[in-house]
Amino acid sequence: MKIPARPRTRLAFNITPLIDIVFNIMIFFLVTAHFVRSQEVDPVDLPTATQTEEEETVPQRIVLTIMNETTLRMNGRDIDRETVEFLIADAAAEGPDDVEVQIRCDKSVPYRVVEPILFDCAGHGIQRVGFKVMEGN
Repeated sequence: MKIPARPRTRLAFNITPLIDIVFNIMIFFLVTAHFVRSQEVDPVDLPTATQTEEEETVPQRIVLTIMNETTLRMNGRDIDRETVEFLIADAAAEGPDDVEVQIRCDKSVPYRVVEPILFDCAGHGIQRVGFKVMEGN
């Protein structure tokens, strides 16, 4: 008895979904890198500190840059004082324990400019407030 010969089919892989996933991952990393760079794009003369701590991972971080007495920036864009208060209130509404406010402040800026931001954070229950500094001796 002769065994019937079956025609062999070629096995073909469809790599279209793989290409889609690779492009999505590339776009994700490019956008993430852009946001990380844009937070620290504003040149400020940070104060030095002898004791610094490593940053913890926080689900939501607001990075404010205070260039001088009148200029507040966030993600490379100028914002006003009312917008800062709105952003802090909006972030605290979702859960103040999951929010961190980082202040990048030029060392020549007086405390009276920073104080209202600290009061806003305290008023909305945000306890994680940090200042970006340069590590010194």
